[in-house]
Amino acid sequence: MSPGERPRQISVIGSGECGEDSEAWRLAEEVGRLLAGAGATVVCGGLTGVTLGFLMTVWMSLDYPIVVGGKVIPSLIPYVVIAFELTILCGALATVAGLLFNIIVTRKAAAYDPRFTDDRIGLFVPCPAERRSAVQQLLESSGAEEVRVEA
Repeated sequence: MSPGERPRQISVIGSGECGEDSEAWRLAEEVGRLLAGAGATVVCGGLTGVTLGFLMTVWMSLDYPIVVGGKVIPSLIPYVVIAFELTILCGALATVAGLLFNIIVTRKAAAYDPRFTDDRIGLFVPCPAERRSAVQQLLESSGAEEVRVEA
């Protein structure tokens, strides 16, 4: 790692070695990039929620001024609870909106098997055609029960 480069944490499930030059490392890094892109939607939704929470409570307290306990009218400390709740709500709504947007935009056939609803777990790995054999070999060496390659 070079002096200016940030350290990275990459988790790989399996019994093999995982160095920076391995295929598992590159695949895990790509999955991390995809997850980081999805996290931006949640962060934007959360920031919108906290901003709306404070703006809404300050606006309402200025619109209907009631002095409680001699505090100033827009007392921000009690509004933290409402801002927090709206952060969670808007973050969750942004996540659902992002998922729906990705479903509508991509419109690809889902990798589905009825066994996934009962007792199996499926792993979908999109990759270019030239890397399919490497990915298939990696999954098989990690102990996959079945590896299915579809065009």
